[in-house]
Amino acid sequence: MNKISKSEKGFSVVEILMLLVAIALIVLVGYMVYKDHHKTVTLSTTTISTNKTFSDSAAQASFTYPSTWTLASIRGLCDEPNGCTPSSDHINAVELTSPDKSINLIWSGIGGVGGYCDNTIPPTQSGGCTIETVFSSTPLSKIAGLYVVEGAMEISSGQYQPFLAIQDKTGLLTSGERGLWYQSFDLPSTGISTLFYMDNSYKDGGGGTSAQTFSSLSQVQTYLNTPFLIQAKQLLSSLQVK
Repeated sequence: MNKISKSEKGFSVVEILMLLVAIALIVLVGYMVYKDHHKTVTLSTTTISTNKTFSDSAAQASFTYPSTWTLASIRGLCDEPNGCTPSSDHINAVELTSPDKSINLIWSGIGGVGGYCDNTIPPTQSGGCTIETVFSSTPLSKIAGLYVVEGAMEISSGQYQPFLAIQDKTGLLTSGERGLWYQSFDLPSTGISTLFYMDNSYKDGGGGTSAQTFSSLSQVQTYLNTPFLIQAKQLLSSLQVK
């Protein structure tokens, strides 16, 4: 009688069962990955599309912000958040904080800016001015003459801090300036002097206690294009006046 080799017998019952189990595991893992990805996309879309509106009657201005951000009043001795001589415009002072608490935006009136620096002194020395590099200046679609400006300040040799703010045509719109990045702007509806800026770049009056610092301009650009910073830019861009 001829013997049948092992290869001619085909798969054993145990081998078939093991193959079926492996296929089932692959299908299950694939389904879980798909489900998790689908859930993430849905949540992200919901977060971006659900906005709240803040209105400032004194400034006759308003802006929208994601519902996942928190808004709190920061009025202290006057309109500016860090203390100053009271101004007469009575504009609100509020702080908006990202969900991860890494980004703060300040909406505030202002009576003037301080922080004198000497343009003849290098930024690496005491009393010297920072050197700014502007990455982009995007006009506001609803207010002529105002821009969302983003860039980096060289605060010392090889050390950069990001900035993000609304400025007008007299503010910082080109690279290479040495001075203060946080120029105020006047709302065209009321003439009120206003600041709308990212707090971790604010250097006057003790603000910006946890400022982000990077070792290159490319790192700052990468940071300014992270998800919550993109939302911050959209928030600033939504500013409108009556």
